[in-house]
Amino acid sequence: MQNKTLICVLIFYVGSIIYSNSFQVPFSLDDYSMIVYNPIIKNFQDIRGIFRFDPTRFITHLSFALQYHYHGLRVFWYHLVNLILHCFNAYLCYILVQLTLKLPRTGEFPTLKYASWIPFFGALIFLAHPIQTQAVIYIVQRSVLLAILCYFLALILFIRLRLQFKWMTYVLVWLVILLGAMTKPIIVSLPLMIFLYECYFFDWSWKYFKKNFYLYLPYLILLLIVPFFLMCHMLNYLSEPFDLSKLTYASRMTGEISRGQYLLTESRVILTYLRLLWLPINQSFDYSYPLSKGLFNWNTLGSLLGIFPLLYGVFFFYKRNRWLSFSLGWFFISLVVESSIFPLPDVIFEHRLYMAVVGFAFFVCCLFSFAINTQRLYIFCFLVIILSYSILTYSRNLIWADPIGSAQDALKKAPHKARLHNHLGWLYQSKKLFTLAEIEYTKALNLDNNDPQYYLSLADLYSQQAKYLEAIEQTKKALRLRPGLVNVQIKLEELYYLSGQSNKPLRSLRK
Repeated sequence: MQNKTLICVLIFYVGSIIYSNSFQVPFSLDDYSMIVYNPIIKNFQDIRGIFRFDPTRFITHLSFALQYHYHGLRVFWYHLVNLILHCFNAYLCYILVQLTLKLPRTGEFPTLKYASWIPFFGALIFLAHPIQTQAVIYIVQRSVLLAILCYFLALILFIRLRLQFKWMTYVLVWLVILLGAMTKPIIVSLPLMIFLYECYFFDWSWKYFKKNFYLYLPYLILLLIVPFFLMCHMLNYLSEPFDLSKLTYASRMTGEISRGQYLLTESRVILTYLRLLWLPINQSFDYSYPLSKGLFNWNTLGSLLGIFPLLYGVFFFYKRNRWLSFSLGWFFISLVVESSIFPLPDVIFEHRLYMAVVGFAFFVCCLFSFAINTQRLYIFCFLVIILSYSILTYSRNLIWADPIGSAQDALKKAPHKARLHNHLGWLYQSKKLFTLAEIEYTKALNLDNNDPQYYLSLADLYSQQAKYLEAIEQTKKALRLRPGLVNVQIKLEELYYLSGQSNKPLRSLRK
């Protein structure tokens, strides 16, 4: 399969079929805070305001602002852009794998019997795998799609530069890197991926590195730009001035989980990711994943023992089967930002596997190439795999299309997660199913009574039903947990006025 135009058309055609039932999936979860109720994106001309809102995702939010300007909140267009980005990423995956198979030193690797088919099938696996649904359908995860778009482009341009230097290509590299730094911080792993390519496919040495440092400079600059943007975002979000103690904001998004505990927890998460790649069933948009309590906990220790052979495999296969070694290396580098020592509030999300699917697809394509002796059987096996993935993805889209059903599905798998009960309660409330909403909000509070948001959700429900005394009680509880919430204090005064317990005009309370 060498005709690039035909490949591109096929990828977009297959992608449009697989995701044909996703265009009317409503906004969900963070889509509301980042798009629907976000005043920042309502004016696409306020470039400075959009950048200050979150420099690490400036390009993403700018794209939302442009879409809001032209399409308002018509969800079809948001999904269409996400799907186009996903299909284009699949095509770039094809180009990247095709280039990789032709690089210097690949003659030292074991012969791949069906090398001409590997880029095509690898791209289709990347396109059709059900684990990609969260990155594609969950609109706010456009940041992942844009980051990997820049990631793939930067890798392709590096390979071309490494083979033959051209000034135009070099300028494009700088442009792609600077744009990528403003999509999502996961792009910061790009220097490690460049190093992986150097070790496997080029005659790299320190002497060459020093002599041609300018080739690597745009990639290395990410190690400064991305942490700087992260720190600026956190300082702005927390409304705090800069001091040296704030440098930690560049490498962690939460202070509630230690680096060691996060790393141990991620050892279990990675095994879950591997299971989802090989057997993509029982997916959920929000997992309940308890933190590891120590190194010698049986679950943690077992996970570490399970991951060790895979890490060892990177080195073990380096001399024996470098294609498999490279695939494993790609997988781990893809997860190094979000599944290592940089704590995030949520330890697991399916969209974090978006780029890791490339390593998985390449591993499977190479493994089958060594195991299968006839080309017809090889093609048949991958057609079956891709068809199976496509059916699972299409089915997963149907779950996303029903927000209440999707939340109920997630709760079946994580019945003790307060956030899910609160989310389902909000969905019921939006449908004016007040009794069901109150039940879910109460469940959320029973599971976690230290989060003011759950009290505020219940207060909002009571307020909507004109039960102002009950709303006041819940709002007070939220303020006891976090007294500095100015907007909540104003809301409390409004409730007092509406209940007849305050003589202040409502207009003055809102000033």
